[in-house]
Parts: sequence; C-alpha cells; structure tokens
Amino acid sequence: LFEVNDVVHRDNNEDVGALNRRHLVATYTGLTAGFEVIHGLVDRVMTCAQIAPTKAYAGNSLKGYTGSASSRQYSVEPIDDPTYFPGRCARVMIEESGSKKSVGIFGVVHPEVLKNFGVANPTSALELDVEALAAASSVPPCGC
Repeated sequence: LFEVNDVVHRDNNEDVGALNRRHLVATYTGLTAGFEVIHGLVDRVMTCAQIAPTKAYAGNSLKGYTGSASSRQYSVEPIDDPTYFPGRCARVMIEESGSKKSVGIFGVVHPEVLKNFGVANPTSALELDVEALAAASSVPPCGC
C-alpha cells in the first residue's frame, strides 16, 4: 500500500504558521513484517532520484556497490522511535557538502501501534519527504 500526498508541518516562519510538504508513504503487511521489502524500496526510490548511497552504507548494505563520487549521497542510520519495534527502525539521511539532513524514516511497526489500528499482521512502513529528494537530485524522483 502506498500514497503520495501533502503533509502539513508547523512553521512559524510561514504567514499561515504551516508549510505543506509532499511525502511518500508505503507499507508492507504480511505473514512476516517485510522489513527487507521496505528497505529495498528506500534503495530503489533513491536510485530513481539519482541519489547514490554513501560508500560506508553501500559497503554495509549493497553488495558489490563501491559508492559514488557524487556530492549528494544517502545513508540510513538506526534510531529509536516508539512507532517502530526497538532495533528495527532507521532514518534516511541525505549528505551534501559535509552536512546531513533527515528525509525519511522506515521500520517495523510496533505491535502496540498495529493493535491500536486493528492491524492483525506484522507491518513495515516507510515515509519519505519527496520534495527533499527532488531538491537533492538533478532529476525529479520519477526519473528512473
């Protein structure tokens, strides 16, 4: 299941006190949580956006890939978030000119969250800021 839509963020610098950002949300539900499916989707979206993985991330997660000399690269960093199962959550980071910016999050949804929404099967989820990807890429995210 996936959706691309606007998400409202509070922003006191805007006249109306908020800012809309376009996000991609995808979930996978099955007999297993499918973390590898959602993680693979992260890599595919980044490939389509022509944002290469960092050498360190590629060496850890993408067998045979040696990285890129591109100034814009991505990586994933483990984090703790109560929406997700402990140890099964990561933030998607874009690195450029020595600085990092979070553009998304993915992981295995915590069983309590699933119970609260009446979801019976294990689920993994991904949320990415599509506008941040487009800003970090020389082509639109649909460029693959």
